[in-house]
Amino acid sequence: AGEAKAVISVFVAQTYGYLKVVATLTTEEIKTVALNEVGALIEKAIAFVPYEEVKTRLNSYLNEITEVINSAPTEEEAEELLTAVKTRAEEKITQIYLAKVEELRSAAEQKLNALKAQALEYVKDEQLKSDLDEYLSGAIAKTVKIEDIKTAESALDEIVADTQKFIKEQFAKQVEKLKTEAKNKLDTAFNSAVGKVESDDIKKRLTEAYDSAV
Repeated sequence: AGEAKAVISVFVAQTYGYLKVVATLTTEEIKTVALNEVGALIEKAIAFVPYEEVKTRLNSYLNEITEVINSAPTEEEAEELLTAVKTRAEEKITQIYLAKVEELRSAAEQKLNALKAQALEYVKDEQLKSDLDEYLSGAIAKTVKIEDIKTAESALDEIVADTQKFIKEQFAKQVEKLKTEAKNKLDTAFNSAVGKVESDDIKKRLTEAYDSAV
């Protein structure tokens, strides 16, 4: 009985040792799959973006998640991590992307607000002020809809450029409006003055002054 007990104990110990080795190998294999999966995902994410700081953030996250994967001590924990690692990585990549887009969007919004402040400083016409306010609100609303990190910067630059163009066009219209108002006043004054004189010489000089003013 004592001998049998000893043999069984050795067998159990050897079996436990064997199972432990197998479990360790299985866990390592699971870790490798997880590392390969998240590594490939982040590699694609890095190749997709043109911003070095975003690539740095993604590489930093890859290092973090690699440590997490490697630190899983049991097969069960490794399996649980494997089922979630891709989703976690996708969420983190999206988060990093959107953080950069928000950074670009904020910079564009600051430019738009600066353009608005600068433009309104020179405008007295209430209708033009209203038009500029409405356009700027629409331009800022457009920036909120931009989410694609690869095209965000060019899209935002285009919105700013379009806004600059709009402001210039509105200024040009306002100048033409002021010119027309001034011309109408000049015409009224000239016609009134000419109608009151009979001297051809004075009429000639009034006409020359009118032409010069025009």
